[in-house]
Amino acid sequence: MNSPRKLTLTAAGLLLLALALLLWPSARKPVPDTGSAEVAPSVNRHTRPASLPGSRSKRDFSSFVKLATKGEFPKLTREQIASYLSARSRSATALLTAYRLSGDQAFLEEAMKKFPQDPQVQLGSLRIISEPAKRLEILESLKSTDPENGMIDTLSARALLDLGKNNEALAALSQAVSKPLRDYTVLSSQNDEEAYLDAGFPPLEAKMIALSQSTKSHVIQLRGVADGLKKQRESAAAAGDDVAVQSSRDLQLQLAGQLPQGGFLVDLLVGMVLENKVLKEMDTPEAHTRLEEIMLQKNSMIEDSKRITALMETSAVPENDWLLYFDRAKLFGEKAANDWMLEKHPDL
Repeated sequence: MNSPRKLTLTAAGLLLLALALLLWPSARKPVPDTGSAEVAPSVNRHTRPASLPGSRSKRDFSSFVKLATKGEFPKLTREQIASYLSARSRSATALLTAYRLSGDQAFLEEAMKKFPQDPQVQLGSLRIISEPAKRLEILESLKSTDPENGMIDTLSARALLDLGKNNEALAALSQAVSKPLRDYTVLSSQNDEEAYLDAGFPPLEAKMIALSQSTKSHVIQLRGVADGLKKQRESAAAAGDDVAVQSSRDLQLQLAGQLPQGGFLVDLLVGMVLENKVLKEMDTPEAHTRLEEIMLQKNSMIEDSKRITALMETSAVPENDWLLYFDRAKLFGEKAANDWMLEKHPDL
């Protein structure tokens, strides 16, 4: 099976990328190890090499964006990551940040060994653990450390569906739809931003890079929940259990309604996918009307994202506005940030 793709959330074309990612297989496999975690911790964290790609003397923000749209984000060196880790005493959040910024699985494994009860570490460990039974064990532990997080119940439902435990999966989803779905995206993005600031990057570039490298992999996996629920409904329908079919549809629609609360465009898109699947099954005039509404909403989001990208690639918007934009995207989600920017600069 194919590995899950890393979900990139950058305002420059982020929606189109998210749409593409939603079409890819949702199978889970460990993230490949890309190198050793043994990095020298003695580098001065305030030392910035003259050749660092983030140098403000070499380009303005619009030039940086043009590189970013090609996926050419500057990466921190191993020495800079080591410095960041040393300055934060290799804490759980620092190790997770190092893992995200380097792709080095050894940092995540170190965090799992040193901080096994940390909820962010536990949730992060699911990036490299694919067996449903093992994932379920971790999620059960997470329920005691973060009991009001509906994401844990939702991921548990997926593991239970993978194990063929449909009734238990439905019970887990019933718990999930009454809670917020938290995946720690904002906190992770903030930590990544601080790592780039420590390395000497300008604040605006640090904010954009951090948000662009944030992942919504757990949200993307909810497509698998929809697939599992569809199989469960097919079995229930074959058995003539219309009540079970309707109950499953209701839960999926409730989950679809929960997702937009996350604020990120990927949350909105996955919610649309989950709702679409149920509406197409229903095949009623009301369902078709709702499908058309969703398509219009998606097209509007695409157009707004294109306009934001175009604004970024010019120097027409003051950099202070982009600083505010990325703060708003992190706090309220990209759609709210897009709406704010386009309202402030409607004629550009």
